[in-house]
Amino acid sequence: MQKFSNNATTSLTADITGAATSITVADSSAFATLAAGDDELVTIESGGAREILSVTARAGDTWTVARAREGTIAQAWSAGALVEARLTAETLGGMTSLISLMAYNAPGGAAIGVDAVSMQPSRTSATRVASGVASIAIGKSAQCSGEYSVSLGSGAECSGDYSIAFGVGVVAAGGYCIAFGTGSSADEISAIAIGTGSSASGAASTAIGKNAIASNSSSIAIGDSSSSESDSGIAAGVESLVESEGSVCIGKLTWSSDAAAFSTCVGIDAYSEAPSGVAVGNYAYANAQSAVALGHDSTAAGESSIAIGRNAVTTTDHVAHIAALQCHVKPSNLVAPESSARAWRTATLSAPVVTLMSESISLASTASTVDLVIPPNTRFFVDTVGIIIDTSGSPIGTPQISITNVLTAEDVTATALWSRQLWKDRDSAGLAGTISITVPTALTSGTLTARVYLTGLSVQV
Repeated sequence: MQKFSNNATTSLTADITGAATSITVADSSAFATLAAGDDELVTIESGGAREILSVTARAGDTWTVARAREGTIAQAWSAGALVEARLTAETLGGMTSLISLMAYNAPGGAAIGVDAVSMQPSRTSATRVASGVASIAIGKSAQCSGEYSVSLGSGAECSGDYSIAFGVGVVAAGGYCIAFGTGSSADEISAIAIGTGSSASGAASTAIGKNAIASNSSSIAIGDSSSSESDSGIAAGVESLVESEGSVCIGKLTWSSDAAAFSTCVGIDAYSEAPSGVAVGNYAYANAQSAVALGHDSTAAGESSIAIGRNAVTTTDHVAHIAALQCHVKPSNLVAPESSARAWRTATLSAPVVTLMSESISLASTASTVDLVIPPNTRFFVDTVGIIIDTSGSPIGTPQISITNVLTAEDVTATALWSRQLWKDRDSAGLAGTISITVPTALTSGTLTARVYLTGLSVQV
């Protein structure tokens, strides 16, 4: 390591030849102490002649030297020649290898940091550490080629214009982008990656959190290991995952599959596997198009069906299941003084009114059958049965329908399109499992189809 002295001066006490590698001086006290591997540059001068030597060891006033340094010539010197520690070109070169401001050698840019200078003078403007107009590179091996951009950190690289790369090994390759955190990368225009290992590779994408990934246009991933892999998708939560366009997943382990475009999942492990599905609640699951599952462990598996409440389940299209729920009501005869807290009463609605509606069934064939499925752990008490005619074409005859444990061969007299027929006060026992709707007697001719619905109380058991 090169050593330095302030205002150190002495003189030779004996003549030396041009080949001598040991010299003796009058006084060494003002010069630097040298350990193994150290050296100090000194200059011998007499009568206008000069030679620069490198002192590699000292034993008292006897020095071991290397001659003719920095282009000077080794020559004989007489006793009394001046010996001084002076600032030399090699000394300045060694200092600038540690810290330098080389804006003058890098047009339009500045580089600050270990190894920055040694990479500057010998390189072209295309490969200098800070080569972009008004760019700044700070840190070992930092590079900045984007205009008006900043690279800060060991190995930081900024090639996009008006961008910022901050951290160890950070890459900001897109214009107007920001990469912040060890190993983070923002690779497209207006992308933002914040957090260790975060990656924003879609245009206008945002990844925030350790190992967060936003890989498509306008996608957003927020949270440790969150991932948004579709255009305009939003994944917020630890290990949340969006694979479908326009979907939103909020909560740990939430997920919308690649078949579930424009889905919404909120809650721990809530997920959707069908377009426009909605799953809200821990472990809620939407598995059919436009299905809605709302509540802890709820499942909506029928198209456009709605399951509301803890463990609520729908498996048939266009039906709703409301599980037992708690609500707060304020009785009309309860008046709280202004000075006291409001008084509220909690009521439990354990048997909400539910309507189950079937798919359309043909009344022109005795082979027709349609099933209604009662959700698991539920008893359904039927109050009213009705049919709505949804197709009518010159029907002749009086068809009949039967419903398991509810109706037995009842005549259907409604035949006009969108007309309705009711059977009230059925008073059936609680139904469970699958309810079958059949046609024991069919039309004589023509067409007639209807949707059958049951209204009653749904009770969890």
